[in-house]
Amino acid sequence: MLRCFRLALLALGVWLSAVAGAAAQPPAQASGTEQVILRRIGLPDLGFQDGLVLEGLGTSRDVFFPVPRDLPVLEARLVLRAETTSLFTGRRGLSVLVNGRPVLTRPLRDGGERIEVSIPLDEADLARGNGFLRVTLRSSGALTDNRCLDLRLAGEQIAILEGTHLELRLPADAQPSAASLLQIMPREVVVLTRPGPLQPVEAAAALAAGHALAAAGRRVSFSTLAAAGGAEQRDWERGFVLVSQRDDGALGEAGRLQVVRFAGVPALALDAGRPDLAARLLAEPWRPVAAQPAQTVNEARPRMPGETPRGIALASLRGDLAAQDAAERASWTIEFSARDLPPGTRPASLALDIAAAPDTAGERAVAAVFFNEVLIGSQQLGLQVPHRMVVPIPEGLAGLDNRVRLVVTRRARGGDCETLPVALPAQLLPSSMLRLASASGTPSDFFELAPRWRDGVTILTDAPITAESLSPMLALLRTHVRPGSPLQLRPASAGPSPAPFLAFTADPPPGVRATPVRFDRGRLRLVDREGRPLLELSAGGPSLTAQLVSTENGIPGIWVRRAGAAAVPPALALDRGDVAFADAAGIALAFAAGRDQLVRVTYPDQPDPWTLFLLYRPWIIGGLWLALTAVFIGIFVRRWRRRNPGAGGSAA
Repeated sequence: MLRCFRLALLALGVWLSAVAGAAAQPPAQASGTEQVILRRIGLPDLGFQDGLVLEGLGTSRDVFFPVPRDLPVLEARLVLRAETTSLFTGRRGLSVLVNGRPVLTRPLRDGGERIEVSIPLDEADLARGNGFLRVTLRSSGALTDNRCLDLRLAGEQIAILEGTHLELRLPADAQPSAASLLQIMPREVVVLTRPGPLQPVEAAAALAAGHALAAAGRRVSFSTLAAAGGAEQRDWERGFVLVSQRDDGALGEAGRLQVVRFAGVPALALDAGRPDLAARLLAEPWRPVAAQPAQTVNEARPRMPGETPRGIALASLRGDLAAQDAAERASWTIEFSARDLPPGTRPASLALDIAAAPDTAGERAVAAVFFNEVLIGSQQLGLQVPHRMVVPIPEGLAGLDNRVRLVVTRRARGGDCETLPVALPAQLLPSSMLRLASASGTPSDFFELAPRWRDGVTILTDAPITAESLSPMLALLRTHVRPGSPLQLRPASAGPSPAPFLAFTADPPPGVRATPVRFDRGRLRLVDREGRPLLELSAGGPSLTAQLVSTENGIPGIWVRRAGAAAVPPALALDRGDVAFADAAGIALAFAAGRDQLVRVTYPDQPDPWTLFLLYRPWIIGGLWLALTAVFIGIFVRRWRRRNPGAGGSAA
């Protein structure tokens, strides 16, 4: 019987070992890690390059992470990384809410600390956000019961680091719509074309796609399918856009946008007869239209041509007009570019509708308006709401990128050891307008061409067009052309452009006879007003030169000349002037050759008479002075001899 009992114990041990071994094995879903795509959406993907900061106690900030509804998510978690600092002891804390639901509340140590937490999210959190996950970061606490202490000056700071991210695990066979893919595509995007020379339509599609993605905050580069390889990614760190032109009888002169699989991740493909039409769906306002994995496009334009409104609503520009509660100061910043203006217009004035609640003592607030950080007007707001404030914009103040800043200030009430400061609401109303005026005449600065390209731009290039030659074109398109505008590429050999153009050629564009800077006169030297040399370059010129030119028919354009395969900056913001020299770091020097300037261009190998005069000016002036002195002396001697004819003989 004892032997049977031992056998039973042995059998039980074997069974328990088997069960434990089975439990130690990972689940079937986890074992297939290669079938899961890991996408980390960080703060830099949302535009917060250096993270964000919560200043003081009682402040909060909302961050919206894109989570499309049609995207199947296996697992999601929020990773928070922060650093805190404080000057005084007290009770303080940090709260995190996801779509209004508290998911984290923790006290903070005096002096400061570093925080790193991982918060798992459930399906309900992802479903409630209507395509976005709203994360609210809130600082709260108290330093003391003494109300004499102003909490705004508490010295409390919580830095949300750029390493904060939303981590999504997606199935490898996920097939999102094109619009959803654009939302979650990584920051690094590569536009891939076929090797060798490209057709103008293919190059236009690649540029339009890169332009739209760069406007959405992506870092875009160009390459070929052969160079990309296509090795599968487990961590989704690079996005891909594939561009090709295919003759498809069923689609004809249309473009097709579809979601495909490349390098193990979802990618966008632009193909059919007109891939450039499909690329316009990647830009606003047509991006939400691509709600299917495949879409056919026959036409897409940002606006109807010929429309010239007298003004633009500030609500349609870049900025937040939401109401603010402030005890002393509230500010709003609106940004716009010259490329946002209708053709043939310029900024003329600002018509601001301001609503500010008066304080309990009846004192009125004061509004100050800044344009490109220059104070252009201020008024005391009336008691009636709203208050209309019209401020003219001085000529010469507007440029390529412009910023309007409205500051409303009032005397703080409270904080006198009896009551806390009272925060009163104020708002810049959506009815506020940027009024426009007609802009006539020939452009004299680079930025004045940007409105003329709102309805499309013609790009002149040297043949052949390759993927490597698209980078300088994108650098200028990003700053001067609105995303989604039609692009037409044509070889420079086809003749002058009938419309304002961009030219990326080694020689001056067709029809252009005179250019501010020439490259056929040998070395290039920059001198100041006194003729002293500032910079001298070899015969090839700088790595990148941009010039404002005009054809014989009066068609203006910008000619960009690249020295060989020199590196180009990601964006080429040509603002004022008609000549600019640039390198990989950006614009090194810009000036106007047609106006009074501090810098002039000379050619030492083929100097003109004015250059020779400036170079040898001291000797020339000295020689002229001696010559004039000799002439004056000779005239004086002749007259003296005529008046004293015998003086010469007697002297002899």
